[in-house]
Amino acid sequence: MPRRQSKRYALKLLRLAEASGEVERAGEELEALADALGPELVRKLDHPTFKGREDLLRSLAERFGLSGATKELLGELGARRKFRLLKEIVEQYRRLVDEAVGRVRVRVRSAFPLKDGTKALVEERVRSHWGPNLLISWEVDPELLGGLVIEGKGRRIDASLKGNLERLLREVASEEISL
Repeated sequence: MPRRQSKRYALKLLRLAEASGEVERAGEELEALADALGPELVRKLDHPTFKGREDLLRSLAERFGLSGATKELLGELGARRKFRLLKEIVEQYRRLVDEAVGRVRVRVRSAFPLKDGTKALVEERVRSHWGPNLLISWEVDPELLGGLVIEGKGRRIDASLKGNLERLLREVASEEISL
C-alpha cells in the first residue's frame, strides 16, 4: 500500500512539474528535502497533534526556495500526514522521470578506482548495449577483488573476481553432490 501511495504522489508531482516546465528541478528539490529531513522531524510532521506543521512547511519551502509544484506536494503531504513516504516518493519520482525521458540509470562497481581511459571504454560498451541516454554512477567496492559489476535496466552483469570465484565454488559443489 505505501508503494502505491508513493507512486500516486510522485505522479501528481510529475504532472504539476510538467505543467510548469520544472520536472528536473522538482526532483532535485524533493531529493534535497528528503535528505535534509531526519527521522525525528518526519515523525513530528506526521504526528496528529503537531500544531506548527503549516508554519514549518512554509519555512522549509522558503529556506529551500521550492517551486510551486514541490510546495503543493508538501502541503498535501502535510495535510494528510504522509511525510514518512517522502523517500519512497523520491524513488518513484526518479523512476517516472527516467521512464518519461528514456533515461537509464546504471551503477558500475569496481574493486579499485578506474582510470579515465577504462571508464570511457566501459561507458562506451554500456551505451552500445543500453542506449545513449545513461546516467552512470561509479563506485569502488574492494570486496569484488577485481573486475566489475554493472547493474541497470533490471539486469546485473558480474564480471568480478569475487563473482567468478563464487560461480566456480557453486559448480564444484554441485559436481560433488552429483558424484
